[in-house]
Amino acid sequence: MEGPLPYVIAILAILATIGVVIVLIAWKKRNPEKVSETNFRVFFIIGIILIPVGVGSMVAFQRMGAPFFIGIPLFTMGVTYLIMGLANKDKWR
Repeated sequence: MEGPLPYVIAILAILATIGVVIVLIAWKKRNPEKVSETNFRVFFIIGIILIPVGVGSMVAFQRMGAPFFIGIPLFTMGVTYLIMGLANKDKWR
């Protein structure tokens, strides 16, 4: 991409992230007494989903000629979530 478009996209992504953080902080302050426990079963399920997505994106990017390591963060997050879910299996809901 050429021109100012990549910079505009980056600025919009940063502003969207800041907006989400502000909304989450405001929501948390509005409901301080409602604290829920972490459901580690969801971490396990997300890990099961992200591992094949990461491997698939590595294969897809490599076939397109792009560096395959673009999919490594998804694969790593999947393995991390899977381990977190299995390590806390006794706390599943």
